[in-house]
Amino acid sequence: MKTTLKHLISKIGNWLLVSIWFTLGIWIFGIIYAYTWTAQPNVWAGSWLTASAWNDMINNIGYLKENVDAKLATNGNGSALTWLTKSQVGLWNVDNTSDLNKPISTAVQAALNLKADSSSNCTKIPLYNKTTLLKTISCVVSSQTTILTTTCTPTYATFCDYRQMTTCTLFWYLCQ
Repeated sequence: MKTTLKHLISKIGNWLLVSIWFTLGIWIFGIIYAYTWTAQPNVWAGSWLTASAWNDMINNIGYLKENVDAKLATNGNGSALTWLTKSQVGLWNVDNTSDLNKPISTAVQAALNLKADSSSNCTKIPLYNKTTLLKTISCVVSSQTTILTTTCTPTYATFCDYRQMTTCTLFWYLCQ
């Protein structure tokens, strides 16, 4: 019985503390709210907006719309965004950029460097060792129309001595 009474008093005490804190919180909130509400200018006998304030707000909205329209378009109605220029966003050559003036990556440039000139009938292929050359390239004879499908040993002397492969790159031309 003693422990039950002790437990009951403990519970009542806890509820009493909670209710006191809750009541104090409401009072503090009410005081702060009342202070900030009364700090507002009195309008229309308790209303939050006067007729003149309402008219000022409507006029300000109209003024804001006029400014936004003027910034967004030269025609004044906001239907076209014409104020932004290509130089402002770094697109100076956006209209007529030739292919030579367009930027390309180093990988693309390396691939382009391997291509033969358009005036030539041959395609340049870099070969870095004799084994790769013998395994992958079919023999191409000097005639541009005859291509043999048998594997053969090409002549290296024209471009580089194959014994010096650590110091030079071999090129084999496939004529079409």
